[in-house]
Amino acid sequence: MDDIVDALVLKLHSKICYHRDASVDYLEIKTTVDKLVEANKKLKDEKVDFQDVINMVTEEKENLQHDCQVIKERVAKKEEQLETVKRELEEAKHEHVAAKKELEEEKLGHVATKKELAAAQQQLAQRNEELEILRKKLQESEHVPSKRVEVEQCVLAVASEEGSHHRSRP
Repeated sequence: MDDIVDALVLKLHSKICYHRDASVDYLEIKTTVDKLVEANKKLKDEKVDFQDVINMVTEEKENLQHDCQVIKERVAKKEEQLETVKRELEEAKHEHVAAKKELEEEKLGHVATKKELAAAQQQLAQRNEELEILRKKLQESEHVPSKRVEVEQCVLAVASEEGSHHRSRP
C-alpha cells in the first residue's frame, strides 16, 4: 500500500505543482491583460486627443478657406476698380493729348495772327509815313492851289485804301 500512497502523494503533488504553475501562468496572463487594457485605454485617450487636434485643424482650415474666399472676392472687386481707373486714366490721357494738340494748333494760329498783325502794323506805319509826307506836301501846296487838289485826291485815295484793309482784316 505504500506504493499506492506514494503514487497518490506523487500524483497529488504533481497536481498541486500543475495548479501552482497554472496559477502563476494565469497571474502572468492577468498582468499582461491588465497591461494591455491600460495601454488600450491610453491609446483611446490619445486617439480622443488626436481627434480633438484633427477637429481643431479642420475647423482652422475651414476658417482659412473662408478667409481666402473673402480675400479673393475683395481682390476681384479691387481688380475691377483698378481696371475702371486704368480705363479712366487712359481716357484722360487721350483727352490730355487732344487738348495739348489743340493748344499747339491754337498757338500756331496765334503766331500766324501775330505775324499778320506785325505785317499789318508795318504796312500801317508805312502808310502813316506816306500820309505824313502827303500832309507836308499839302501844307506846302496850300500856297499853290492847283497842287492842293492833286494832293487832297492822293490823301483820300490812301485813306480809302487803309479803310478797305482794316475792314478785310479780322
